[in-house]
Amino acid sequence: MDAQTELKELARPIMDIVRGSKKDLGFTGVALQGDHVQLWWHGEIPANIDAVIDKSVNKFRVTPAPRSLVELKAEAAPLRAAMRDTSSGIHTVAYRIDGTGLIVRRSPDDAAKSAAAVSRLSLDVAVAYEDAPRPEFTGRMNDSPSYYAGARIDNKTFHCTAGWPVHSNWILTAAHCGYPNQWWYNGSQTLTMGYVAREETPHDLMLVHADVTGGAQGRMWDGGVSTPGGQNTSSEYTKQILGSDHVYPGEWLCTSGSTSGALCGYQVTNNFPTDYCAYDHWGTYECYVDLFEAEQHTGYEAARGGDSGGPVFGLNGDMSKVIAKGVISGRRSNVFGQPRWLLFQDFITAVYDFNVTVVTP
Repeated sequence: MDAQTELKELARPIMDIVRGSKKDLGFTGVALQGDHVQLWWHGEIPANIDAVIDKSVNKFRVTPAPRSLVELKAEAAPLRAAMRDTSSGIHTVAYRIDGTGLIVRRSPDDAAKSAAAVSRLSLDVAVAYEDAPRPEFTGRMNDSPSYYAGARIDNKTFHCTAGWPVHSNWILTAAHCGYPNQWWYNGSQTLTMGYVAREETPHDLMLVHADVTGGAQGRMWDGGVSTPGGQNTSSEYTKQILGSDHVYPGEWLCTSGSTSGALCGYQVTNNFPTDYCAYDHWGTYECYVDLFEAEQHTGYEAARGGDSGGPVFGLNGDMSKVIAKGVISGRRSNVFGQPRWLLFQDFITAVYDFNVTVVTP
């Protein structure tokens, strides 16, 4: 992660401009690749973006793209609508980072009907198919105010994980875990944390009203989980939250789930954004958009049940502090049933959805 620090610093002002713009600037994708930042751009590069590149021109590679990300998402709108119909056989749509097309994922048994569904749409963009099982939704146990990222949260039916403490007095977690006005408790059900105040279902994000400020605020649970299901079973401890940042394809990240514990070895893939549909805890067929995907490279499962909503984080240079990157949404497996890929929503999307900032010490 430390080797990528310089590249993230270089890419950050570009992503600040892109995410803050209300018009299509031509941005298609960005990735951290080896010793440089790779940009894909459609059309003329705006002067303010060009100025950022010129400051470190040897650290950037810019490749023309056939479409901007905005244009690619517009082309995919009929496909996202078809995905909401379970009879289409389509469960995931991913966008190629270079703007050259879309990836449609379907269960192996749904190959014929998914191809027929896509054919009926007459899309003006290349579509590739991947066979894959449908994605699944995926501390700690006895937390108390001020509540920390990574703590187990419970609604007395099942548990999820607290994502990030945010101002003012909210916990950011996954929307598929709950519903408006539902009450949540700490992992041992000995303290009432608060109720679901807001949700942004398309982005799989939710705010639980809870006491997250005061005292030793702004920390995240790290280390292991000793209860059944833990993948990391080392001792637990906490780290300070340094702040938040964009997510960059190619960067290495970690998670902290209240079932699995803290796991690293995730690398963000170039399939951004990724949209998917799945059944939530109540059997409702929900669809989520604009998520990131990261592949697990160290042999762990890419999250387990109850990790949903938990923090996705990066580390500072000396790895003593964590940086808020996103919250866990779900996972997907390969055709052999091995859960290799994490699906998560990035923290900056929550900033725009809810106008929040992460709590720091």
